[in-house]
Amino acid sequence: MNEIRPDRRRIILRHGAVEYDAYGSANTPTVLLLHGFLADRTTWTATASRLAQSHRVLVPDLPGHGSAKFGSASESHTLDVVAEVIDTILAREQTRALDLIGYATGGRAALYYAATRADRVQRLILESASPGLRDESERQDRVASDRALAARVLHHGVESFVDDWEAMALFATQSRLPLEVTSAQRQLRLSNSPHSIAAGLVGMGLGAHPSMWERLDSVRARTLLVSGALDEQYTDIASAMSSAMPNAISIAVPNAGHNVHQEQPEIFSAVAERFLTRAAPVAQEPTASAAQKAAAAQPRVESHAA
Repeated sequence: MNEIRPDRRRIILRHGAVEYDAYGSANTPTVLLLHGFLADRTTWTATASRLAQSHRVLVPDLPGHGSAKFGSASESHTLDVVAEVIDTILAREQTRALDLIGYATGGRAALYYAATRADRVQRLILESASPGLRDESERQDRVASDRALAARVLHHGVESFVDDWEAMALFATQSRLPLEVTSAQRQLRLSNSPHSIAAGLVGMGLGAHPSMWERLDSVRARTLLVSGALDEQYTDIASAMSSAMPNAISIAVPNAGHNVHQEQPEIFSAVAERFLTRAAPVAQEPTASAAQKAAAAQPRVESHAA
């Protein structure tokens, strides 16, 4: 399928300017896509082109990424600021209801938006996303860890940080991708400024916000939780989340790791398209084993991609 050329648009917030790409017809349902940490809106190009056949697709840069240079203050790089970006885009597009897709950090932002603005989100797709850390001491440990990482990137620079990032076991399956794909991804990661990376770690890190596990039952949107079958940690998290949410299902995509839409782009796009255009999934009933999984499937401190 040929990629559709989007319209590039720009909004102004109190923190700075944000660009977003708009695909498809304004007369079709709206879906907004949120990328992960160290990425930008271009990482959704293939998925956006596919979904634009049936939807108005909006793809912004997250705070501190791509066009959204919000300075070095962590207060400008939070889930609330992402929600402000979404609200501002919807106002410009003159629409209120939308579907949301988010990957990793973008998935956590999408979940936060769906939980705090339940009347706006109709369908929700979360890819390799976590609701956070329920244990308060573990959350504080993660805050300390993210602050240490932020100090490290400021002291040692972006290249050293990206080297460590790409060496994480969470991304091991990406070594199978074509060299041109991994090279382009590395260049994108290296294009981030150390101050933006540090602010994002402190403001949007997994420990920066209270756990949303206890709020999952307030998400009324039809929800699809996607993980890669080779990513056991986030597959367990997705299974536990689906049992805690009133209208959710989870799927594990074969032969994919943490970044499903990169490692299996055609499958991810087809699954997303089908979910967004078909009837609601059947809600799953919570089980004791799922509850045990929810307690055990907390992201490890080493997995800073969340």
